[in-house]
Amino acid sequence: MDNKAPQSEAKKIPKLRFSEFTDDWEEKKLGDIGEIIGGGTPDTTKEDCWNGEINWFTPTEIKKKYVDNSLRKISKIGLKNSSARILPVGTLLFTSRATVGDVSISTMECSTNQGFQSLAVNEKNSNEFFYYWILLNKKQFLTKANGSTFLEISGKEIRKISSFFPTHPEQQKIAEFLRATDEWIENLKKQKKFFETYKKGMMQKIFSQEIRFKDNNGNKFQNWEEMNLGDVCEYKNGGAFENNIVNNGKYNLINLNSIDITGKLKNKHKTVDNADWYLKKDDLVMVLSDVAHGDFLGLVDIIPENDKYVLNQRMGLLRKKDDRVDLNFLRAYINKQQHYFKLHGQGSSQQNLSKGDILKFEIPVPHLSEQQKIAEFLTSIDKVIESKQQQIVSAERWKKGLMQRMFV
Repeated sequence: MDNKAPQSEAKKIPKLRFSEFTDDWEEKKLGDIGEIIGGGTPDTTKEDCWNGEINWFTPTEIKKKYVDNSLRKISKIGLKNSSARILPVGTLLFTSRATVGDVSISTMECSTNQGFQSLAVNEKNSNEFFYYWILLNKKQFLTKANGSTFLEISGKEIRKISSFFPTHPEQQKIAEFLRATDEWIENLKKQKKFFETYKKGMMQKIFSQEIRFKDNNGNKFQNWEEMNLGDVCEYKNGGAFENNIVNNGKYNLINLNSIDITGKLKNKHKTVDNADWYLKKDDLVMVLSDVAHGDFLGLVDIIPENDKYVLNQRMGLLRKKDDRVDLNFLRAYINKQQHYFKLHGQGSSQQNLSKGDILKFEIPVPHLSEQQKIAEFLTSIDKVIESKQQQIVSAERWKKGLMQRMFV
């Protein structure tokens, strides 16, 4: 791959290209690349228009590179009595209404509703190349969209969009390279998912005591004790700091959005300059309210340093008061038992945890050394998962940078 391809004034070429290609890229309109085809919706009151065998996609289904099976299907009668059309295999399903610029490649014949202006690429061009080109140039479509209720771009406007494109062989080479990059990223995601599933299964076996750790001499540890969270932790509610939020403040504000679904503190927080009290290193902070489905209720994480964080309302502080409990073990066990907190969430539009339900939460307490072995084991898996996530982020960033240099 040539990193120093010269720029042509008359006909542009990308900054990065494969060395066997030297021809200038030619300027073409998307209307020259293939046929732009809209969609339609059969009469929803007529049963004979629906539940047929023809795939019929809506924009909400365009979430991945390839699609093959729609949630709803229409009949031949529905197709005949609407503006929907049969799209050939390989058509780029392009969302043109409300959400503009999402794209998937159809691997089966299909149709769409009116929220699409799909591109059936002709034989002189690579549909996969133009899939990647559309992903990179989504903003260009958005600038051409208009509408007061929702944004929409017409087929006429899409046909007029132009850029510089290579010959079919070079298109295929670029598409093959990016496909391999996608497969690499997908493999990393599968590896991450494997370790997440492995951790979940091991936690189930560990906390049910199906699996027990032994001491350094190979002996069994003593039986686990039963305690309540209130026996091992002091509890305190957060304060109201919304009016104190400033840019680049001295202290990070821990609020309902500070913990992700895996029970990890996020890297970025709102900040304040002043507070009545501050969190200490090794404090556990807990989500007390959730407007979603209760999936965040009770999630906890550990504060990493002294006097750098303050706790907002609807968040709870759990400060360990019993040295028989390992903090990382406690965090892992609480986050594993989400069903308890979801069960005890109170409220309809927003679920909330009460202090009483939190403090009476039961905890099985192994010998401290066994707790530490459990925590170390789970932490080692977390490190692998985090490493995989970092690899995914780096790979996706690398791919984006490549695409910016491989296209005009």
